[in-house]
Amino acid sequence: MKVQDLMTKDVWSVAPETSLKDVAGVLVEHGISGMPVCDAEGRVLGVVSEADIVVKQGGGLGRSSGLRAWLASGSKTEERKAARAPQAKR
Repeated sequence: MKVQDLMTKDVWSVAPETSLKDVAGVLVEHGISGMPVCDAEGRVLGVVSEADIVVKQGGGLGRSSGLRAWLASGSKTEERKAARAPQAKR
């Protein structure tokens, strides 16, 4: 198996000021689990993943209880931004 067999060829990215709710929407819409956070010049500042968002919102790491459930809940959680997304503990 090669990396190209696991990854998409289209790269989606978000700006640091993108809300985590919007990040989650892009991840779900495109069926991806993470994406780079880039500045206005396209430089990668970091990576935000499904796990980062789900863990921060108090959920588990399983897909079934992950982003789709969080988005569907209409949660009124604090509007965190991609630039401040915490990293999941590994």
